[in-house]
Amino acid sequence: ELKFAKILEQIGKVSSSTRVAIFENKYDPKGKFLMTHRYEWTADVQGLEETQPLFRVMAYQPNFTRWEAHMSTGKLLYGKVDQFPNTEKPLLKTLGSKIVLLIPILVKSKFWGFIMFSVNQQAPVWSDPELNEIQSLVMPISSYIDSQQMGSRKGMAEDNLYRIFSNSNIGLIITTRDGVIKSCNPSFSALLGYTVKHIQNLNIKVFTHPDDYQAELPHLNRLLSGEISYYHIEKRFLQKSG
Repeated sequence: ELKFAKILEQIGKVSSSTRVAIFENKYDPKGKFLMTHRYEWTADVQGLEETQPLFRVMAYQPNFTRWEAHMSTGKLLYGKVDQFPNTEKPLLKTLGSKIVLLIPILVKSKFWGFIMFSVNQQAPVWSDPELNEIQSLVMPISSYIDSQQMGSRKGMAEDNLYRIFSNSNIGLIITTRDGVIKSCNPSFSALLGYTVKHIQNLNIKVFTHPDDYQAELPHLNRLLSGEISYYHIEKRFLQKSG
């Protein structure tokens, strides 16, 4: 959120806007396409603030179909509010807008949402060079959202792998290249009769039958050198009970 605050403040000042707001697209459970008013910067507040509940969620259909049609293809919308269609005017006037600029936020070419620039006093509409400059400032927002989504996906993947690792009925371990056990699941600790805490940070050699350990070394060395990507063997472990 602090990242958004800095970006919105910079864009707001460069564009001489009174208000800069970010809308994120979502679908409701029935599949209706929605715009969600997430964050905004205003010249009065000088920062990022949560939006009022009145403006938090609105459907594109039927009053804002033009917005969806234009911005989903990467096109921007701008002009004086008095010249906007009657279905769009009530929201914009409630926000105190006289002039509005809507720029789509595309993340990996997908219509993620849009950023709204508004001015609450009559003034000349932005010139083409000014529009190009403002559009260039929106790019960091797309990049930031993309990085956040990647981090979220990575976190979810890691959580899923951890659940699989922990709940598997098969004994699983994670070791260093030298064979030091950094983590093991409950199934592996139950197999040996030791606690997970006892097993961690010990070398797998401690729990491997000496004959099987020597037989495994050639395969392990080939794996570590990159010659093979995996190997499969049967080996005996030394249990606590003997």
